[in-house]
Amino acid sequence: LRQIWQKLVLIIATVVMLISGILSGIARNLWEFLICRAAVGFSEGIGIGPAAAYSAEIATLKFRSFSLSSVGFGWGFGTTLSSGLAYFTLNPLGWRGYLITIAL
Repeated sequence: LRQIWQKLVLIIATVVMLISGILSGIARNLWEFLICRAAVGFSEGIGIGPAAAYSAEIATLKFRSFSLSSVGFGWGFGTTLSSGLAYFTLNPLGWRGYLITIAL
C-alpha cells in the first residue's frame, strides 16, 4: 500500500511540475510567473523524498547506495541538461522559451 501512495505522489508531483513549468513560460505578468514557479518548487520538494524512498525500497541491499545516488545524480543532471537546452533556445524564443524548455 505504501508503494502505491509513493507512486501516486511521484506521478502527481511530476504532472504538477510539468504543467506549472510550462505555465510559467507563458505567464503574462509577474504574479502569474511567481505563483507558477512556486508550484514548480513545491512539487519538486514533494517528489524528491518519495523518489529516494521508493528507489531504496526496490533496490537490493547490494545496489541500494547506487540507487540512492542515482536519484540525486539524475536530479542534478536533469537540471544541468535543461539549462543547457534552454541556452540554445534562449536567442530565438526569448525568456519564455527558456522557461518552457526547462519545464520539458
